[in-house]
Amino acid sequence: MGLMQISRNEIERRGLDPFSLLSVRENVFTGALILSEKIKKYGYTWKAVWRYNGRKSYMWKVRKVLL
Repeated sequence: MGLMQISRNEIERRGLDPFSLLSVRENVFTGALILSEKIKKYGYTWKAVWRYNGRKSYMWKVRKVLL
């Protein structure tokens, strides 16, 4: 949802109000928090990107564009 494409799973797991994520400020703050948690867990790796997005196939698309 929103600019940071926060997944439904993350919204439900964290008990977030989806409407609050319509605020760009709240969306970016929440997305950055989630991504930082994934990086702490998986390191600066493509796996962190995959786990943030929730789909391995999308991670490969991102990687292909960036590399």
